[in-house]
Amino acid sequence: MVKLFVSIELPDFIKNELITIQKKLKRLDLFEGSYIVPENLHCTVFFIGIVAEDDLTALEKKLTVFSFSAFQAHLGTVGLNSVERPHVLWVTVPTSLLTVLAQQIEQQLPEYRQERVFTGHITIGRIKKVIQRTALYEFINSFTISPLKWDVEALYLQESKTDQLGSQYFTRSIITLSAD
Repeated sequence: MVKLFVSIELPDFIKNELITIQKKLKRLDLFEGSYIVPENLHCTVFFIGIVAEDDLTALEKKLTVFSFSAFQAHLGTVGLNSVERPHVLWVTVPTSLLTVLAQQIEQQLPEYRQERVFTGHITIGRIKKVIQRTALYEFINSFTISPLKWDVEALYLQESKTDQLGSQYFTRSIITLSAD
């Protein structure tokens, strides 16, 4: 059994912007939790979940016949998965084509359909306990992210493994998006 998801990778200049946000938040000490290490920063397009080894070949084949054009994505705003009980700190990726892409992958893989509504984002931190709730919300509402864009030319089928060191991601296959 393996845990899988489909993601888009981030260029270094996007990761550097996200690291800058993380550093500013660390200095403010607004919550207890952890920050995503730079090599694990990515944008999940579709969470597949646990898959039996026997089903991997068929799943990968469905993704390789998938056709979608390359596009540009951009960073949005700093946000939380929930205002009442935040546990994920993220930066949105409000690119409409990303939502369309997630929907098309879901159509290719209906057996892995998720109940959640897709929100394009990059997780930058995990919150265990909010220390300064008001200050955290003020930071989120007032922080302006550089309007950075990047080209999305491929999807990555990633395997997630968790151990005492945290999460590690391994690329199982790369799906190139068409140049149009």
